[in-house]
Amino acid sequence: MRLIHAAPGIDKLDIFRAGDEEGIFSGQSFAQVTEYKEIDPATIELTVRKRGSKTDGLKLKDVKLERNKLYTFVLLGGEGKPLACKVIEDELLPRREIRNK
Repeated sequence: MRLIHAAPGIDKLDIFRAGDEEGIFSGQSFAQVTEYKEIDPATIELTVRKRGSKTDGLKLKDVKLERNKLYTFVLLGGEGKPLACKVIEDELLPRREIRNK
């Protein structure tokens, strides 16, 4: 999975697996795109918090991460709008197919 912080006006964010103390992604700033991070396949709950906060700004329940699939989590909202997240299953093509398009 990877993260795109697309919520202007919202400080740095941390993404946690519910119940974990260490973030999957920590200190992500607006317009930042992370590298992919490998997460074990499972159905999990994720929480989004402002950097250093113990209060959940957003909870994502029943997030299903499947083996051999890539996901992009896009954090949206900000500037007076509530924090939201769009989960996208990435469809990657082999390099050969990209060159032929």
